[in-house]
Amino acid sequence: MALWVLIGFVMYQERRLTIERAVSTGRNLARTLAEYQDSSVRAIDLSLRQLREHWRRDPATLDGEVAQHEEYLSKENVIQVAVLDADDWSRYSRLPLEKPINFSDRDYVQALKRSGADELQISAPVIGRVTKQWAIQFTRPLLGKDGRYEGAIVVAVPPP
Repeated sequence: MALWVLIGFVMYQERRLTIERAVSTGRNLARTLAEYQDSSVRAIDLSLRQLREHWRRDPATLDGEVAQHEEYLSKENVIQVAVLDADDWSRYSRLPLEKPINFSDRDYVQALKRSGADELQISAPVIGRVTKQWAIQFTRPLLGKDGRYEGAIVVAVPPP
């Protein structure tokens, strides 16, 4: 009888330790994934800021700069980069457009306009108007010296 009690106790202890290890492993994996996602967001935001400054200096050469940033962001699988004007019409698109497209009805564009601040906006996954693919839109505003909205720069990446 004592032997069965001892076996039961050992099995209980082993089960408890196994569950603790599994929970700890799950937490570590979640933390690692969160850090990876945070790193991706920071990299995309840095590119948005640099591309925005390049656009302000020399819009005509943005294409070359975008190509370079797409290399930097190769792990993020950038789908599209675009620049919108103050009325939310496409002024630049990395992908060819037949005619300008308006984005004023998109939530992420409206959020930029409402905010009035130089903040990163990240959209829920949407079907891209240019790409026709599901994408998450990372967006930063183009603000004038007076702080008014003059457009936006957008980087689209596929959802994870």
